[in-house]
Amino acid sequence: MGRYHDSKQLSDAVSKANMPKELGEEIQSRLTRYMKEEFKGQSSPTENQLIGAMRAATDDQGILTLKSLQSELDRIGIKQPSADYLVGQAEVEGELLRTENNSWSWLQQSS
Repeated sequence: MGRYHDSKQLSDAVSKANMPKELGEEIQSRLTRYMKEEFKGQSSPTENQLIGAMRAATDDQGILTLKSLQSELDRIGIKQPSADYLVGQAEVEGELLRTENNSWSWLQQSS
């Protein structure tokens, strides 16, 4: 059982829970290929791309970890900025709150 801070998080969690595993894997595979193509030839990712990676690395309970963020950045081919840097910036800007060692929760939810 999880807690959700808004209806979007709850909706995303329900969608993931109801999606057949094979379909979820296919969507993830296509998304990975798409993201790698999108970054090809770019000198640096956009702010929206970085926030999207952070959101994708957030679990069903709304928790973001350095490990999950680094895995997501690696998966889509972003080398810079680092996961540490992104989390640090988001903390300074009031977007993330540290919940435990190497774990953060979102303070503001995007629409």
